[in-house]
Amino acid sequence: MKDADYFGDREILTDLLLSEKQLSNSYNNSINESTGEAFGLLLENILNETHSMRRDVLEAMVKRGW
Repeated sequence: MKDADYFGDREILTDLLLSEKQLSNSYNNSINESTGEAFGLLLENILNETHSMRRDVLEAMVKRGW
């Protein structure tokens, strides 16, 4: 396998962090556009979980000195 084809831990965590940020933006936009209260609350719960996962990924990166 060539080095260019290999995703190391840093690349994987960076990609995951960017994905979590994009998901947060998407959920936030969906919450702003939702009309049903129950659906909006469901999206808010998912958004909070996404924020928590983003923090976990960021902490893992900081722990590694990235």
